[in-house]
Amino acid sequence: MKKLIITCLCALIGLCVHSQTQYINPFIGTQGMGHTFPGACVPHGGVQLSPETDTIPHSVDGVYQKEVYKYCAGYQYDDTTIVGFSHTHFSGTGHSDLGDILLMPTTGKIQLNPGTKSNPTLGYRSTFRHENETASPGYYSVLLDEYQVKAELTTTERVGVHRYTYPKGEGNLILDLNHGIYNYDGKTLWSGICVESDTLVTGFRMTNGWARMNLIYFAISFSHPILRYESKDTSKRSLYGGFWRKFDVQHNFPEMEGRELKAGFVFDLSDGRSLEIKVAISAVDKEGALLNLKKETQGKNFDKVLAEAKSKWNKAVSSISVNGTEEVKELFYTSLYRTLIHPSVYMDVDGRYRGIDHSIHNAEHFTNYTIFSLWDTFRALHPLINLIDANKSKDMMESIMAHQGQSIHKALPVWSHMGNENWCMIGYHGVSLLSDAFAKGIPMDGKKALEAMVQSSNLTYYDGLGSYIEKGYVPLNENVSSASISLEYSYDDWTIYRMALMAGNAELANQYKQRAYNYQKSFLNGYARPRYKDGRWKEDFNIYEIHGQGFIEGNSLNYSFFVPHDVKGMINLMGGDKAFIRRLDNLFGSSLDPSYYAHTEDVTKEGILGGYIHGNEPSHHIPYLYMWTSQPWKTSENIYRIIDKMYNTRIDGLCGNDDCGQMSAWYIFTALGFYPVCPGSDEYIFGLPQIQQAEISLKAGKKLKIQVCNQSEENKYIQAIYWNGERYTKRFISHHTLIEGGNLIYEMGNKPAETCFDKYSLPYSLSSEDNHRIIPAVQEQQVYASNLNLSSGYHIVLQDNRLENERLWLKKYLQNDFQLIENSQGKTIRLILQSSSEQKEDEYQIDIQDEVKIISPSARGIFYGIQTLRQLMITTAGQCSLPQLAIKDRPYYPWRAYMLDESRVFQGKEAVKSILDEMARLKMNIFHWHLTDDQGWRIEIKKYPKLCQIGARRDSTQLNGWKGNSFDGKVHEGYYTQKEIKEIIEYAQSLHIQIIPEIEMPGHSSAVIAAYPEFGTTKKQIKVPCSFGVQYEVLDVSSQKVIQFLHDVLDEVIALFPSPIIHIGGDEVKYDQWNASVAISNYIKKLGVANPAELQIEFTNAISEWLKGRNKHMMGWNDIMGNKIHEYNSAEDAIALKSKLAEGTIVQFWKGDLDLIEETAQKGYDIVNSYHYGTYLDYDKSRIPLAKSYAFNPIPAGMDKSLQYKILGLGCQMWGEQILTVESMNRMTFPRIAAYAEIGWVSPARKNYMEFLPALMRLVKFNKHYETGER
Repeated sequence: MKKLIITCLCALIGLCVHSQTQYINPFIGTQGMGHTFPGACVPHGGVQLSPETDTIPHSVDGVYQKEVYKYCAGYQYDDTTIVGFSHTHFSGTGHSDLGDILLMPTTGKIQLNPGTKSNPTLGYRSTFRHENETASPGYYSVLLDEYQVKAELTTTERVGVHRYTYPKGEGNLILDLNHGIYNYDGKTLWSGICVESDTLVTGFRMTNGWARMNLIYFAISFSHPILRYESKDTSKRSLYGGFWRKFDVQHNFPEMEGRELKAGFVFDLSDGRSLEIKVAISAVDKEGALLNLKKETQGKNFDKVLAEAKSKWNKAVSSISVNGTEEVKELFYTSLYRTLIHPSVYMDVDGRYRGIDHSIHNAEHFTNYTIFSLWDTFRALHPLINLIDANKSKDMMESIMAHQGQSIHKALPVWSHMGNENWCMIGYHGVSLLSDAFAKGIPMDGKKALEAMVQSSNLTYYDGLGSYIEKGYVPLNENVSSASISLEYSYDDWTIYRMALMAGNAELANQYKQRAYNYQKSFLNGYARPRYKDGRWKEDFNIYEIHGQGFIEGNSLNYSFFVPHDVKGMINLMGGDKAFIRRLDNLFGSSLDPSYYAHTEDVTKEGILGGYIHGNEPSHHIPYLYMWTSQPWKTSENIYRIIDKMYNTRIDGLCGNDDCGQMSAWYIFTALGFYPVCPGSDEYIFGLPQIQQAEISLKAGKKLKIQVCNQSEENKYIQAIYWNGERYTKRFISHHTLIEGGNLIYEMGNKPAETCFDKYSLPYSLSSEDNHRIIPAVQEQQVYASNLNLSSGYHIVLQDNRLENERLWLKKYLQNDFQLIENSQGKTIRLILQSSSEQKEDEYQIDIQDEVKIISPSARGIFYGIQTLRQLMITTAGQCSLPQLAIKDRPYYPWRAYMLDESRVFQGKEAVKSILDEMARLKMNIFHWHLTDDQGWRIEIKKYPKLCQIGARRDSTQLNGWKGNSFDGKVHEGYYTQKEIKEIIEYAQSLHIQIIPEIEMPGHSSAVIAAYPEFGTTKKQIKVPCSFGVQYEVLDVSSQKVIQFLHDVLDEVIALFPSPIIHIGGDEVKYDQWNASVAISNYIKKLGVANPAELQIEFTNAISEWLKGRNKHMMGWNDIMGNKIHEYNSAEDAIALKSKLAEGTIVQFWKGDLDLIEETAQKGYDIVNSYHYGTYLDYDKSRIPLAKSYAFNPIPAGMDKSLQYKILGLGCQMWGEQILTVESMNRMTFPRIAAYAEIGWVSPARKNYMEFLPALMRLVKFNKHYETGER
């Protein structure tokens, strides 16, 4: 097995990356149900420039024309004529619009009607042949047989660029402003053309289609001057015409307007050069179109624009590199290509855009997008964008929030395009987008997002929502799709519940948790079924029929499985594990008679496997549901069958509408081996990988590498999964685990492997949320049937008087938290000191039956048990009880620290005690107290009074951290007397928390030098710095006076702090100051060391030796190793080091290459991992959101197992630059401190973010900061 892993890792290293765009075939999906277009665009561009192959109207005389459905993208591969090339298209939808600004090159007599498919010569259209047609990302070309014109297309974000190569002579260009996709008489409300010069034409088009008011302006530039032109409005004009047309307005008249306006332009092309045309569009105004034209294409010919388009596509698809069979690569990259088309940019280059209110807005600090096909794309497309392009996702979330703000309903989009809400499909899935993005660390204002979500979920006039809120289901009397709507509302409400948890709103969380269970009210006998307003169930119900049974584009057979947020609850409704497996087996193994879907456009035989409908979105998650059962391998079996039938590289290679990238996104995730069954959670469910290798580029240069070993047609079962070399048995993996980068290996085989997955590590379900789950989670728990009522009081029985401190705390907690009074008649709580050779000192047990027992070998273990008891308490209607259960618990790491920097901002005794109280609740055991730094000295040293008289005071404070540009102009001062220090230490000891003081040396010493200038290298008088960041002043370690000063200070510190460890800092020493000092330079020569880095090691070792003489261990930041981790040390100096850090030193890592941790462990040092990117509480929550905090792992990926014991644990750091008040300290600390506490206490296998969040909300009753702290 080890050999297999090594082989696979080597293969990962050797992953070759060629131009991935060579595998993209835009024609796949243009035949049949795919509804994709082959034309040119750039990733998420606002222009989709593509051919139209027919002009089927949506309706004639009010009658729907079924044939139009094939033309949602304007193009069908089976056609033999091209009508022209328009600039806006949907990719893969099942309804349509757009097709704006159609151009068509012709020769001969100008014709201003399109002709017909059967008689193309009656108009301007032309026949073509596929052998003369080419498409690749950003490029399309075709030879128009009728005119022998070669047409080539490319684009920028906002400009379509055409190159037409005509036969020599005169050439025509038709501009048709009446043409449109899903057209009908009267769709074009008005349009206009202005010939501004012989090379520039502007105009506009306003339509009323799926977008009720779509206004598009354009500016067209030509490489050749216009010879002449003509126009015609073929609409029937009203009786009133005013004084219009008193003269010839159809020939060479520069102002043209009408409802069915078309124009023809003639060019002299006798020079043999191609006609290049640039068409810029804008939804704002003509000036916007002109500016877009200038900014994006000025000075660029067709080839230059094409090269830029190809470069954009190369960059976009290179976010994922894969190896596999040629077919898999073509499938993968073509699918990836389709996921990068929508949503599309909808704003001008100056940031202006037309909002949902039809007013003009300016997008400040984000790019505005449109085309949100949310009923489709919430499932996998947007989760994919969250994984591979977080910045783009952020802009998309800003876009839907802007939509909500402009909406008269104050509602998030349902299905929006071109500044319009078209209300297509069901649900309010904008809430899913926000919840999923926020859960996956996309920066946003969580509270504002939650408000928008709540507003969207309470529009009582929308699709039966009023009745749903009242009854828990949408009545069939009110909507023919009632059952499917009810299920989707229930899921959407669950995403609001999760968002409320993440945003810290307990009241809304409780409300929407109850609404999330509403799906249960739509189930009867294991099937989802519509019911009437009076509660009756629909009669004559058919689970197979798609039409008229209360479901939209699906049936009960499939839709009954749409409870992605509570699969366990759904399994119970269907009769339990075995019955649920039979239901799934029957779904995939049965046959759906065509009569059941004969009346539905969106469901066809191509997209059906047995009874499973993959060709439409509601079922996409279903094959993954086996992962919640006792037969998880059946997920692989059915994924294999789905891909084998429904994904291929033929032109008709899509089994259903691609729906703005959703069908393709399903394949992308599935090919990688995992899928987001429940967007809004951070879990991906394992399936069946299709690729052989993959490398995903993540933020901050991180890489996720995937390798599939023993892959073959026969080996369709996962035998084992490895994450960073460790066996991984969960059935899911979290988003935040993956985005930290690492190596994911699948080992495949030809038979199911029952040992592949842990049968207990099921993915998330709402019903599985443990109401007894606490923070940090306990290691082992067995729950009995009932509760122990404590409302009559309690009395504490001590087995040992050494537990008096613990007794007092328990009594205080029960009285303060729950108003419980001790009395002799109450329930017994026994605190028992009991040693066992099998128990570790901090381990404890709890047994709650008729009485409560807390048992541990140590008082500290008893105290931890008391903290667990506090969180377990149930309070209902004034009654207090404890669940009857048994717990065995112990910490995973011995070091679980919170660091508070008071050197920069003095918070005071009460603030420190409040932090200690919370640390105790969370079983954190180390308070790392950063008391000295450049900006302040905060501890009384009696031998050196000026440290507090001068060093503890500064004249002003920099605002907004070390990058801020302003100061508050206020004196900042404060320090702790030794008496106060002793008081705080005594308080911490009673809470079983050890306080480790940090006295910075030899850098970060400006406050010392301000008080005692003679201790600095320059000997100059300075003031305590008012600005943050690293200051220039450094201690002169060549001076015996400085060494004596440090010994004196440490003597007083040691007398105060009982901690066996003293932290000496040692970070960010400015070696250039030492290099500039003659005394230091001479001292370096005297010692015979190579450089300042080695001098620091020698200095540090001397301090260490001195501390050892006083029975203390030294600790310092990892700078003391001498490695190159920042600009103050050179790589050459690090290489030249000969000195070795003193044995027994504890090294706290905060920066540098992660490989240095393993290197340090190999040298024998104990390590505390506090890497800044994962543990710095002063970093804004958009940079380290709660989920990222929770994902932090003190053990670096791939670290040698034999060395991992050297990792003592972790520390989270609350640096002072950003916390000028106690309030801001609490805001930055909470709720992330709970995540770090759990990391330190529970084993990595026990961590589960989905379980953590509800437990976090239950802490609100103890500390309001858990509710008010943003996630």
